[in-house]
Amino acid sequence: MIEWGVTDLGYEVLEKSGLARRIEEEWDSISDQLPFGAFVDEWEIKDLIKKDMPQERKMAIKKYLKENQEYDRKPADIFMISGKATDVILTKEERDDPKKFGVKNLSQLDGLIAAFCLTKHSSNPLAGESYYAWHSSGFRTQIHGDTNGDLQIHQVRTKPKGKNDFFGKLQDSYINAHYDYWPVLVATALKYTDTIGVKIPEAKNWQEFMKQKGWNGKIVNSRFSGSMGYGGFIFDYLGRIIAQLPDKTNAREVGKLFFGEMRPDSSHEVSYLPVIDLEQNLVFVSNSGVGQPIELAPYGYMIKFYPRVCVPKSDATHMFKGAVHGIMTHQSRTRPEFLAYMFWEYDQIGAGKSVEEIMKESHKFDKN
Repeated sequence: MIEWGVTDLGYEVLEKSGLARRIEEEWDSISDQLPFGAFVDEWEIKDLIKKDMPQERKMAIKKYLKENQEYDRKPADIFMISGKATDVILTKEERDDPKKFGVKNLSQLDGLIAAFCLTKHSSNPLAGESYYAWHSSGFRTQIHGDTNGDLQIHQVRTKPKGKNDFFGKLQDSYINAHYDYWPVLVATALKYTDTIGVKIPEAKNWQEFMKQKGWNGKIVNSRFSGSMGYGGFIFDYLGRIIAQLPDKTNAREVGKLFFGEMRPDSSHEVSYLPVIDLEQNLVFVSNSGVGQPIELAPYGYMIKFYPRVCVPKSDATHMFKGAVHGIMTHQSRTRPEFLAYMFWEYDQIGAGKSVEEIMKESHKFDKN
């Protein structure tokens, strides 16, 4: 799947030119111009051409109308060439001098600004609680919950193909996991960073971090909570490993099951598994996909897995914060007091306590 997005070069131009800041300042007005609907009627496009606009824009719109059939005309495509967002943030004089913003012509300026606005909108499409998104290391990654509370991880590859590619229809990939797996994603961030020796400040100071997100200080034992928490956390954390390339890829050989598996639902044949690659990045792979596969044996026999989402080593904190943000802003079904209990267990593991000791002490959190 592909969608309009900004490349690494585009983000650099937007920041250096001040356009990103101006978009932020005028976002309320830009929001009124954002596209909606499944397709655009021909009369809407012709009405747009009749408006007073630079000839360069009119030519671009006419060309699009000619080259695309009725049901291929997408609102986002029209937004990209209409200049609506550009006209909100720039004066006519600024618009007529696009090179001052680091681009070569008006069409490139319109497209860059529009692509950035579409990307920004995707982080808060319903004008409610914002999704957690970050851009780094050639990727833009977003973590959020859908209307059912299921876990969604969406990643766009932002590395430009050419030296002047500031935006384009960029390749993206998804993970769609059942709502049970929100705390598993948090736990995967913890297990991953402990495995490679990286620290997450927000994990160490999780109580302060959660209070900033509205946590009331309550901790409840989630062991018998079903889908609302991670009841088997201590057993999985101590008894499983994250698969690692090149040699720790067979559960039978390493003698431990793999940590962090997720699925769209409990009966679904598709599965996602975190793997630590040769550069110590975390890569979520799936037994369904395209591209160059790797072979893993999570059940003792080899299965082909295809890369879906990459979390660079430097972005481990973002994965942790994004998962916690989704839970604390009610985008998931996991209750904050159950997440707090998992963090309490994590602290006990860090203190060197045995499972028996943790289980004994956990009874003080049994009451809701």
